[in-house]
Amino acid sequence: MAVKKETVNWFYKGKEIKNIKDCEPNALGFIYEITNLTKNKRYIGRKTIMKPNYTSGIKKGQSKGVYPFTDYCGSSKSLLEDIKNGDQYSKEIIRWCYSKAELTYYESQAIYCSDSLLSEDFYNFWCKATVYSKHLNPAKKENK
Repeated sequence: MAVKKETVNWFYKGKEIKNIKDCEPNALGFIYEITNLTKNKRYIGRKTIMKPNYTSGIKKGQSKGVYPFTDYCGSSKSLLEDIKNGDQYSKEIIRWCYSKAELTYYESQAIYCSDSLLSEDFYNFWCKATVYSKHLNPAKKENK
């Protein structure tokens, strides 16, 4: 029987992230790890939090808004099913990203460096990325 899902907040370096005001300024999204505490199994992914800017018209350059992220629990069907069935879990932001290229690069890096594709301790089962180095901002590579 499915159990009602309670909201579990995101954490970044011990700080609780409850809404967009708690996020890093100018961040487009973040790399995250969700841990199923019941099964001791993890999932690594990325979440875009800011919609792109308008490209024309009166609002050109202004943001279109924010994607909902507080209730987000990843895209892994297995993980979502376990959460729906009442497994306890935690959500941790690994790093903030400031471009689509950074989201792709750092998600892939986290997946590959954790050997998550080779381990039964992860929900991840694939990873694909194309990133050009010129799209990565060297000043922000050392994310705090």
